[in-house]
Amino acid sequence: MTTQTTGLPHSSPDDSLGAIAASESILDLPEFERFVLVICVLEHYSIHDCALLLGKSPRDIKEARQRVGNQVGQIDGLSNISQRFAMR
Repeated sequence: MTTQTTGLPHSSPDDSLGAIAASESILDLPEFERFVLVICVLEHYSIHDCALLLGKSPRDIKEARQRVGNQVGQIDGLSNISQRFAMR
């Protein structure tokens, strides 16, 4: 990541996490699915821990992960992330 003259981080094309954060598709996700994305994928919490944090059942978290995995898979250049995400 490089810093622009504004002092804000700028993601390089190789920065897949930056690509996720900057993606319009991810920003369009419902709030619950975005939380699941951040907690399970970016922060590497287990499904059980994520369920406890969000006050949901593990089944709700698994279903949300699947929906997010499908959404991320539609974004160019992020297919590896979506495949790893769906496999967990």
